[in-house]
Amino acid sequence: MNDKARPVILAVDDSTDMLALLEKALGEDYEVMTASDPGSAIEKAFGEPRPELILLDVDMPEISGFEVCRALKD
Repeated sequence: MNDKARPVILAVDDSTDMLALLEKALGEDYEVMTASDPGSAIEKAFGEPRPELILLDVDMPEISGFEVCRALKD
């Protein structure tokens, strides 16, 4: 399967270990982009390639995943 045909997933987590695990587990079938902070997550969510799915950690320091989700919906 080539990169163009693979769906894009954005994984957001403040744990670099968790992001590495998600990349390893999903990277064969999906193009996995990662973000370790809410600002990068929002930037990548509206960038190119546009993710089709966002996996968002809700328990992040300073800004919760719920707040990031609300910002993305607005």
